[in-house]
Amino acid sequence: MNHCTAAAATVIGRAATSAATVMELLDTGNLVLRDGSGRTVWRSFDYPTDTLLPTQAFTRGKRLVSRFATGAFRSGYYSLYFDNDNVLRLIYDGSDISSIYWPDPDNTVFQNGRTDYNSTRLAVLDRTAGSTPATDSASPPPTPAR
Repeated sequence: MNHCTAAAATVIGRAATSAATVMELLDTGNLVLRDGSGRTVWRSFDYPTDTLLPTQAFTRGKRLVSRFATGAFRSGYYSLYFDNDNVLRLIYDGSDISSIYWPDPDNTVFQNGRTDYNSTRLAVLDRTAGSTPATDSASPPPTPAR
């Protein structure tokens, strides 16, 4: 990848093209890059931006950040992430004020229907109900029945 200015061109990164040979869009929406041996070397699901697809795991250390506006591809004011107490939070972080938008910060974790025992910090959007179940196990939580 090159970054060009009027004065000069600067190389800011280089793709290892000899090993990366196949890019595949899976039915789940996950864009996967595989090397010459078929091993997965990169997945879009590991790097969420402003969209979470059904069945995409959302884990500790990941953050969804809203877009500023339609057509404006810069970060907006809302972020979804796991906090230090393992609770999934949606915050508003505006230029003048920052506050927890969800769950209600005046309630306890349990009053909000969340648990701080979710030590894996794993959540998966349910494709049918639009809910976000969380689990303490290492595998994704089961999808609720319709």
